[in-house]
Formats: sequence, C-alpha cells, structure tokens
Amino acid sequence: MLDEMDRVVLTEDLSEEELQAGDEGLVVMVYRHGVGGYTGPDGYTVEFRRDREEEDWPEYRHVNLHPDQVRPIRHASDEKPAGINA
Repeated sequence: MLDEMDRVVLTEDLSEEELQAGDEGLVVMVYRHGVGGYTGPDGYTVEFRRDREEEDWPEYRHVNLHPDQVRPIRHASDEKPAGINA
C-alpha cells in the first residue's frame, strides 16, 4: 500500500483524464477501507502536473485511482547493494 507523498507512475491510459500509462504523479490522499470510518474501496487521489502549456489542461490535475492503476516509482538510489540487509 502506498502512502501520502509517494511518487507513482500510472499503469494504464486514462483517456477521459488525458493521461497516459507512464505519467508520473504524487499521492496526495490515501483511502483505506475501515480506517477512520471510511467504508469505500481502497484507493488514492493522485496529483498530476503538466509542464507544457495546454489550453484545456490545468497546471495540476487530481484524479482518484484504484491501487492497480498506479505503482511506486523506483529509482536507482532506492536499490540496496547486494549483500546488504536492512
């Protein structure tokens, strides 16, 4: 399960949101069934930002997603060298 402020990558195209698989975003809200009285399905609100000028696209877009629609972004600095146990 992801946490707020985790960087993620979209795993599928969302044409209605004008987003494509591979677009990167930031988790700004986490929804967990049964936590804090929340009764809906697990999911996230993810913020996507466009660097290029587009008339119909706001600078930031917030999209509610299911857990299978995003995955965490892995960077080389996240990898542990072989033989290191943490």
